[in-house]
Amino acid sequence: MHPIKSHLQPVVEQRIGRNLLRCQLIELRLKTLLPLRKIDFSNDGIAEFKTRSTRVRTQTLGQLIAGYLDSGDAEKSADRERRIDEFVQARNWLTHHLLASHGALQSDEDCSACLDRLDRDYSAAEVVAAEVAMATRITIKMVRAFVEAWEKAGANLSEGSELMAAMERHLGDETPIEVSVVMPPDSVENILAAVMRRLHRERHDIEGWTHFSTAGQVARRESPDLPKKGLLDIARRVDGFQFEQRPAGSPNAVWMFRPTS
Repeated sequence: MHPIKSHLQPVVEQRIGRNLLRCQLIELRLKTLLPLRKIDFSNDGIAEFKTRSTRVRTQTLGQLIAGYLDSGDAEKSADRERRIDEFVQARNWLTHHLLASHGALQSDEDCSACLDRLDRDYSAAEVVAAEVAMATRITIKMVRAFVEAWEKAGANLSEGSELMAAMERHLGDETPIEVSVVMPPDSVENILAAVMRRLHRERHDIEGWTHFSTAGQVARRESPDLPKKGLLDIARRVDGFQFEQRPAGSPNAVWMFRPTS
């Protein structure tokens, strides 16, 4: 005959399931977060990102936590490290030692003690889950801000106004965290198009024309690796712009441009 088990055992089993799901949620969030900490938007960088994401999916909780603690974005404190270390220990106890440490849940006393431990661990795990969720949310927002700024400013983000504006739009009052994002070098055509659109907004004449010489100077200043010669020929092949020498027929005519739409 099997020994009579505690009537609290089904409650313990429900709490075990609850705590396991919370641990798995934290693991899932870490597997989303960690690959996003460093992104290179080149072909090789995207391939490496995919490889890193696949590798992270097979890592243990201990490896994930180590990668998370190595990051520079979250608060640096002994309390935080202790809190996360206690979460890892609680998860190990839950999956490996619960029955052994509580008499295989045979008595009301064992079950009651186990329930107390499960409730404490769940509350502590909620704090860790909230921290990881916040880090994941902010990281995704920062990557979006980088991409948005890059689309508007081109490869050169050194001036910073587009990036700061994008960060403000996406992050609001949230504190930025450490994310390494490398944008690919842009094409000469895209750089020229971005500069011409910006200059046209700032300094076109009454008929909508803007001096190309200024655009060439600004483009070379912002992107020193541009070709030393031939920018006008390249710019004239860019879709969306019309070029003319103005005033027409004048020996002092200069090349000017304006958008066609």
